[in-house]
Amino acid sequence: MTINDYRNQTANIVAFDESKPNQDYQLWFHQDEGYIVAKATDNMAMALEGDAIGPDVNIINTPRVPNNDYQKWRIVKHGGTLVSISPKLDNSYAMTLKDGSNRPGTEVVLTKIENNIPTGKQLWKFTQ
Repeated sequence: MTINDYRNQTANIVAFDESKPNQDYQLWFHQDEGYIVAKATDNMAMALEGDAIGPDVNIINTPRVPNNDYQKWRIVKHGGTLVSISPKLDNSYAMTLKDGSNRPGTEVVLTKIENNIPTGKQLWKFTQ
């Protein structure tokens, strides 16, 4: 994941081209309070666009607001290095790439978790 336009105060989070070297906009940290923050923008955090929860809601990078539950996330391990990432407010949804595409620039959105089991498209590789 990367920030689509780091100069924009409400930039979409999108898939990035893995052939390019990692940059600080592609390095993310899950902080104890539940925020997910890019190394390059530590005053910003991933958020639910429009403070909404539902299918196809975009994940954006916005200025961090203390105690804003729309910017807080749960990361759940699913064996090995795979995780699902859900809003703190509703763990029946998980982040995925829009329309299941892995093309660079594809938006990261929420989709419903079926039968409480995230699918392959809702699983992310987590490294430390």
